[in-house]
Amino acid sequence: MSEPLTTIERAIQLAQSSDCRSVNDVRQRLRREGYIGIGADLAGVAINRELVGYLHAARR
Repeated sequence: MSEPLTTIERAIQLAQSSDCRSVNDVRQRLRREGYIGIGADLAGVAINRELVGYLHAARR
């Protein structure tokens, strides 16, 4: 059995999937899935830019 994904790993997975349209959508989905500490894990500028990049790429 594989280890559960970290908050950041799951956030990237969601952003790449085209299921979410914004970083806020990613955060809401993580909360619904039971992840905790989302605010702290996704607070940095770099991770937010990365997620936005994945979200834009997924829309293409």
